Amino acid sequence: MPKLDAPRIYLFDLDSTITKEELLPRIGTLNGTSELLRKTTTEAMLSNGSFSKSFLERIDLLSEIPLDEVQSIVETVPILEDLMNWIQSNNQCVYLVTGNLDIWLQKFLKKYKLKAFTSKAILKDGKVCVIEILDKVQVLRNFPTNEVVYVGDGSNDIEIMQNSDIGILTEIVHKAPTSLWDVADFAVKDEDALCKLLSRL
Repeated sequence: MPKLDAPRIYLFDLDSTITKEELLPRIGTLNGTSELLRKTTTEAMLSNGSFSKSFLERIDLLSEIPLDEVQSIVETVPILEDLMNWIQSNNQCVYLVTGNLDIWLQKFLKKYKLKAFTSKAILKDGKVCVIEILDKVQVLRNFPTNEVVYVGDGSNDIEIMQNSDIGILTEIVHKAPTSLWDVADFAVKDEDALCKLLSRL
């Protein structure tokens, strides 16, 4: 239920919500694991199983790729440009909420001047070590007096969407899991429809 007269905050998932592809398979092109990561990422997005376990297994496949190479390939990921324009026009009230790693996203976030809640990692002996996996629903604690609109597309978006004031499911890049449809207030299948809905809310 929307909060009357409350300042509104927009929270967006990143992979295949703002970007046109999933980041982990894209990073996997650097070491030949792209197809495997595409398969396991798709399975994780549609599954109600443990996101953390699957995420750590996928990160392990990429952990020894040099950080500068990962940052560069993430920085150049294709995006939904009209949606990004909308986000940048409303930048003061928009945050990304992504399980992806802070150290991998640094150049991307700086390029588009975005604020984000992310998983956290460090480099240890040249290898990426995850120190905290983002629990998306906990992000809502930062906005107790705001009306929150959440936009996402995967199984790890279910809980945060269910607990937001307005949930928008997207199927712009790929199909969303049935369980996400069960908690969404709106569903959109193309970028123009999403931008129009965001502007109309």
